Amino acid sequence: MYFYQSGIDETFQPNLSPGLLNHLLLIKSCQDKELSAYNLLNSANINDYKSTMSQQGLAVFTIRMLPPTYLNKCRHSLERITPFIKYIIQKIKNKIENPLNSNNKKVPVGTKK
Repeated sequence: MYFYQSGIDETFQPNLSPGLLNHLLLIKSCQDKELSAYNLLNSANINDYKSTMSQQGLAVFTIRMLPPTYLNKCRHSLERITPFIKYIIQKIKNKIENPLNSNNKKVPVGTKK
């Protein structure tokens, strides 16, 4: 299959999306097989439909194992330092946008504190 276009008939009641219907059918299948859990793989959005269907959430982790090549070591180092660089850039932007001295007064450009 190269392309799939999904859609719903909004006049049909109950109005269920294909994804929600899929979850409901899979949960029913799990119950029939007497499985004790079904993981919805919750998203980062705490107010999505998945949070209304579950009583508890479990942390989802990503573990990536790569061979210890030089390129992978560089990639790993960049991934670890990127949040720090973003933090420093944000701090610099804040200083440029809000150049306040200790008395919370704007400091004119070219003057010392």
